[in-house]
Amino acid sequence: MMSLDRQRMESLLGRTCGKIISKGLEGLVRWVSSHEETVRSARGSVTYAADGHAENIVITLIGEDKRAASVSLGRSDDSGIDRAIAAAAAMLPYVPPNPYPPDLIGPGEAGEGTTEGYDEETARGGLEIKADFFSRAHRMAALAGYRASGRFFTGHGEIAVATTKGMFRYHPFTVASCGIVIAGASGSVSSDPDRRYVSAHAAGSGVAVRKIDGASLIDVALERARLEARLPFVNPFVGGASELRFDAVLSPLAMNEWLFMLSAHGLGGLSVVEGTGCLAGKIGTRVSGERLTLTDDWTRAGMPPLPFDSDGRDRQIVPLIERGIARGVVWDGATAKKAEGASTGHANDMLFGDESEASVMPLHLVMEGGDTAPGAMVKDAVRPTLLVSHFNYANMPDPQGAVFTATTRHGTFLIEGGEYVAVLPPLRMQEKSLEAFSRIEALSRSELVIPFENYGGVVPVGTLVPWTKIADLAFIGAVI
Repeated sequence: MMSLDRQRMESLLGRTCGKIISKGLEGLVRWVSSHEETVRSARGSVTYAADGHAENIVITLIGEDKRAASVSLGRSDDSGIDRAIAAAAAMLPYVPPNPYPPDLIGPGEAGEGTTEGYDEETARGGLEIKADFFSRAHRMAALAGYRASGRFFTGHGEIAVATTKGMFRYHPFTVASCGIVIAGASGSVSSDPDRRYVSAHAAGSGVAVRKIDGASLIDVALERARLEARLPFVNPFVGGASELRFDAVLSPLAMNEWLFMLSAHGLGGLSVVEGTGCLAGKIGTRVSGERLTLTDDWTRAGMPPLPFDSDGRDRQIVPLIERGIARGVVWDGATAKKAEGASTGHANDMLFGDESEASVMPLHLVMEGGDTAPGAMVKDAVRPTLLVSHFNYANMPDPQGAVFTATTRHGTFLIEGGEYVAVLPPLRMQEKSLEAFSRIEALSRSELVIPFENYGGVVPVGTLVPWTKIADLAFIGAVI
C-alpha cells in the first residue's frame, strides 16, 4: 500500500512540476494529506469523528527577479492544478522581487524519506483500543464518584515535496494521543461543607496507538482526583500578596507548554535576524544553568519522525542549548540567506498552512532528562513546593527576555516536608525562562508529548520532556 501511495504522489507532483516548466518557470510543489479518527467523551456521551480527512497542495512559482507566488488548493485533479498554476503565473508580475528566495534543490541534494514512523494499526484507527479505554474510564470514574471526559486521537497522512529541478521526497506517518480528565464534586453528600469541584488530568502520546497505556492514564488521573478531594483547599493569595515564590515540580505536560512558547518565540532564525528572541547576539555564551540541554532531533527514539522540511531539505539535528550554553537556532532557506548562513532544514510552511517565516521553529524539541523519579522530587522537597500538573493560557509577552506566563490547571498541590498538604486554586506564574531554568534542581527521564490538538490537520511533531524541579518560581495571583 505504501509504495502505491508513493507512486501516486510522485506522479501527481511530477506532472505539476512539468506544467510549471512548460510555462518557462521554476517552482516547488508541496503536498500534505491527513486522516484523523478521534473519539471524544464528555458528560456521559461519546462522539466518534470517523473520517476527518484533509488534503492540501501548495504550488509555488518562481519567475524573473526571483518573484514568487503561491497558490494553495484542496483538490488534486489536473484541471484544478492547471487553474492554480495559471492564477499564480498571473500574479507574478505584481509580486515584489524577493531578495532572499530559498534555493530550489535537485535530486542529489536530498536524502530519502522513512517509513519508521508509520504504524498500520494506528492508520486503521484503533477503534477497539479506544472503545476499551473509554469503557474502562467511565466505569472506574463512576465507581470513584466522578465523571470521565477525554479525547483519544489517531491520525495518519503523507507529506511530499517536489521541485522543477527533479527532486522528490515522500514521507508517510502516524501519530496517536490520549488525554483524560477525571472531574466532579468531592465529598459524599451535597450538604458536606467541604464539598468542592475537583479536576485531574493525564495524557500520553506515541507513533503507534498500542504504545499508549490507557489503563495507566486512568489510574494516574483518578489518583490525582482523590488527592485533590482529601486535601484541604488553601488560597495562598487570600492575604493580598502580589507575588509569592515556591519551588515547583512541573509535569512533562506543563514543561511542554513552556518549551513550546520558548521555541516559537526564541529558537528560530528569524528571532535572531531581527533581534527579537532570547538568543539573539548570545550564540556561544552561557544563557542558563548546566542542567538545561535542548536539541531539535527528529531521529530520537519515540519521536514522530519527519526527515525533511517543506523545501525538501534534510532536517538536521540542531543543538540549541548545551548545558546552559547557547549553541544555535533552526533556519529555513530564506532566513538563512538573510543571515548569510545555511538552512538547517526547518522550513515549516506546509505544516502550519502559510508561507510565513514566523513558522521557522523546532518541531522535535528534546529536553535532556535525568534519573530522578517524580515521586522522589516530591519526597525530597525541603522548602514549600508546588506540583504543577498542567499549564493553561500560556504566552510569552516579552520574547527577548523569554518571559513566560501561564495559569496552572487540573491540580495544583502544595508540598511541605515531602508530603502533600493542600490543594491550591489555579495560580498565574510569570518568569524569565532562561533564568528560571538556571535553577533546575532535578530531572526525570524524558517523555513524549504531542504539543497541540491537531485541529484542522495532522502533523508528525512532538516534544521529549522530563518532569522538572525548579527552585524559586514566581506566582503572581490566584484564579478563583
